[in-house]
Amino acid sequence: MRGWPPPPSRPTASRRRGTSSSTPPSGSARSSPHSAPASASTSPAGAGAPRELRAHCLAFCSAPTRHHTAEDGGVFPALAEAHPELRPVLDELAHDHRQVGELLSRFQTLLDGLIALAESHFTFEEKKLVAALDGLSAPLPDDFALRDLTDI
Repeated sequence: MRGWPPPPSRPTASRRRGTSSSTPPSGSARSSPHSAPASASTSPAGAGAPRELRAHCLAFCSAPTRHHTAEDGGVFPALAEAHPELRPVLDELAHDHRQVGELLSRFQTLLDGLIALAESHFTFEEKKLVAALDGLSAPLPDDFALRDLTDI
């Protein structure tokens, strides 16, 4: 599986949309009632929330890494020396630790791709739709503001 960013022959979301970064265009600061609350982020439509999500996920995922590192580097060798009969069990657990590490690495790659796309998406959406949304007279659904995402 190819990691993020995609190969140069496959344009990223920001290049497809003609933007060069996830920085909000000037003048697009949260003036829209259709945007996420200003406290959620300093960028459009809660675009800071993806970075907060990434930080939360990486902090959560670092716990098993620290735990497994402590086991593999100290606890398991001590157990293997004191209890040689446990070596097959410890070998299997160490194998599991490697698999967990590989999966967490792949998850981080996928998460980085998701974050990049979400930031680009929020910026593009805000840039292209806010003026039209502000002109709508019909009320928008409660879920439109992405409160669940911006409250992370």
